[in-house]
Amino acid sequence: LFYILGYLELRVSGGSPERFLNLAVSRGIYFWNVRQREGALHLHVGVRAFRALRPVARRARCRVRIVRRRGLPFLLRRARRRRVLLAGAAVVAALLYAASSFVWAVEVRGLRALEEQELLQALAELGLRPGVWKGAVDARRVANALPVKLPGLAWASVRLEGTKAVVEVVERTVLMEEERPDTTPGDVVAAKDGLIVRLLVLAGEPAVREGELVRRGQVLIRGAINPWGEGEAPPQGGPAPLPVRARGIVRARVWYDTYVEVPLTQQVAIRTGAVYVRRFIGLAGRRVVLSGRGQPPFPDYQVEEVRLRPPRWRNAAFPVEFVHLRYHEVRRSTRTVTRAEALAQAEAEARRRLLEQIPEGARLLRESAQVVRDEGGLVGLRLVVETEEDIGRRASPEGGREGRRQRDVGRR
Repeated sequence: LFYILGYLELRVSGGSPERFLNLAVSRGIYFWNVRQREGALHLHVGVRAFRALRPVARRARCRVRIVRRRGLPFLLRRARRRRVLLAGAAVVAALLYAASSFVWAVEVRGLRALEEQELLQALAELGLRPGVWKGAVDARRVANALPVKLPGLAWASVRLEGTKAVVEVVERTVLMEEERPDTTPGDVVAAKDGLIVRLLVLAGEPAVREGELVRRGQVLIRGAINPWGEGEAPPQGGPAPLPVRARGIVRARVWYDTYVEVPLTQQVAIRTGAVYVRRFIGLAGRRVVLSGRGQPPFPDYQVEEVRLRPPRWRNAAFPVEFVHLRYHEVRRSTRTVTRAEALAQAEAEARRRLLEQIPEGARLLRESAQVVRDEGGLVGLRLVVETEEDIGRRASPEGGREGRRQRDVGRR
């Protein structure tokens, strides 16, 4: 908002700068980015609030000088003096608008067996290729004709997203594989250590019971059905157990723990207020520098990136974006935090690490934190989280056969 209305960078010197700030705040004058530089106070304030600062400066006996004028109004004022530059910007905008009326990229999704080049050739024969005018592309006609032209496709969809055409396909072989049920014999094994709280067998025989501790890789549901009853040995010459694809739900209590140390003396980055700005125009994956061609004149800095895109017009999206890179100068310093602050930081970091490990669908039961170390300028905290989740996973065919061979040897 201040960039649109315009704002000023002021230099306040002499008198009492602290009283100047207090009087400005008491009168409801908003200012920001206050910093001390070369024995003077530098701050930013809106254009409309500048006049209200005059009586404040007189009472505080301070001298106020405008260092820099920033914002859209001042930018337009400078642009009026440079008509050639303004005309060039208008020509560039017209060219960008014209460029947005063409398809510049074709993205294909869903291919597995077919070659992408073969599909792109078929699309080009149907009139969809990079460089074609979007008004000449009938997306519905291309989508209907594509499976006819390529018999290996079962379904196709074409849609235009700005200057890009997105083509989604489903192949007939993939569709047949997905429709075919998986009947490969195999076991259900534990994906991680846990305590079984619920066991529901849909196919196969249970290898564990509720309340039992299991280890990762342990068989939970056997991929076999014994016609003589669960756990019974077949009689001499009787039929062997029938191999099946084991299926079921195995809910277990799982524990996660991590340990985090936080020092009481920490390095922090403090912004000095000095900012170096670089502006670009992004077009077709390339960047054109508008201002700030050199590197920031700071030995240490933090980068803040802002991307601006023109608003969409109907279904057209302009293939251009404005990028602002703001380099904030920082100075490293050390600070000492309290024990409580260090523990809060350690607990937040430990919780973040554990949440990355816990899968979706898991139910959090409880958590406990324990201080393990509190000496030598360090605070160490261990966080334990208990969840309830499904730990059953399908065993690979090799793993399933190996597991069955080991069980057969054990029975012998």
